[in-house]
Amino acid sequence: MAPRQPRILIVDDDPGIREVIADALKYDATDYQVETAVDGVDAGLKLERFRPDLIVLDVIMPGMGGLEVCSRIRNQSSLDATKIIILTGAPEGGKAETSLVYGADLFLQKPQPIDVLLAHIEELLEVD
Repeated sequence: MAPRQPRILIVDDDPGIREVIADALKYDATDYQVETAVDGVDAGLKLERFRPDLIVLDVIMPGMGGLEVCSRIRNQSSLDATKIIILTGAPEGGKAETSLVYGADLFLQKPQPIDVLLAHIEELLEVD
């Protein structure tokens, strides 16, 4: 039986960023399953159905922001193993220390080269 493909949810209100990350993951040799969400509310709706192994999460989004989403994920025991990467372009939008307090596994500032992001994803998911 083949191992299950790692599942990644990308949550960002910028369609260009969602598309670049999703495309890079879909064409990666690891063969990830990728879903996207346009904001925190959309992410909440997809979490239980998709059950991601890792979430790439923007901080500043309309409605429910990334730090609130991160906190809610960490309060759901069924998602304890889910890794969270906070990715933000706003200097005031989320400091590394703050995002880690909310339960993120990693904080990255935008723009981030896609190969660097992919390397962090592989490391967090322990992909060979």
